[in-house]
This record gives sequence, C-alpha cells and structure tokens, in this order.
Amino acid sequence: MKPSGSSMSVADFIVLAKLTEAGGRMRFMDLTKLVEWEKSRMSHQVGRMVKRGLVTKEDCPDDGRGSFVVATPAGYRAIDGAAPLHVEHVRRLFIDALTKDELDTLTSISSRVVAHLETQPD
Repeated sequence: MKPSGSSMSVADFIVLAKLTEAGGRMRFMDLTKLVEWEKSRMSHQVGRMVKRGLVTKEDCPDDGRGSFVVATPAGYRAIDGAAPLHVEHVRRLFIDALTKDELDTLTSISSRVVAHLETQPD
C-alpha cells in the first residue's frame, strides 16, 4: 500500500517519519517500540529499506546485540518528497470533512485529553 501519489509504502513512510523526527538515528528496539511493531516485522522492514538505500544499520558499540537504524540521504529525500503528499491526503480525507466549529471542538477536546494524559503516571 502506498500513500496517495507517493512511490513509498506506508510502512516506509512510518519508519522514515519517526526516524527523521528523532534526528535520523535511533536504536532498533526504540524505533520498534515507537511504531508499536513486533521485532520481526521491524527487522524485515528495515532489511527491505536497507536494500533500497533508505536506511543503514550500525552496530551499537556499548551493546553487542543492539544496533542503530540510520536514515540515509536517500531516505531523507524520500520522506521530504512524501511528506507534503501525506499532509495533503490527511487534509483532503479528514480536515476538509469538518467545519471550522467542528475543528475547534476537536482541538479543544484533544488538548484536554493530552493535558490529562500528561498528568498520568507512566
């Protein structure tokens, strides 16, 4: 499955978006937890992305079993190209379906839920 108008799969987009938002380099298991995937799914996805040059894997010097996933310049170009298409797609399917009053209500409710969540213990 590909986001509308993009040559990138949804899985590629999710991984690259989270990875680049975090500075372009993350421990493999941290990325896995962040996107809420199983370790095997992430491993297969990262392997496919390595083959296409979107990311690389680096050994973790302080943990022999751990590794880092690193966005490559090609990965940055891919996410930079796909992000505006993603934003347009979300706007067309979600934002444009709501009135200004509905969006204001959604903003208010969302802010209240986020504030409540921030007061909860981990």
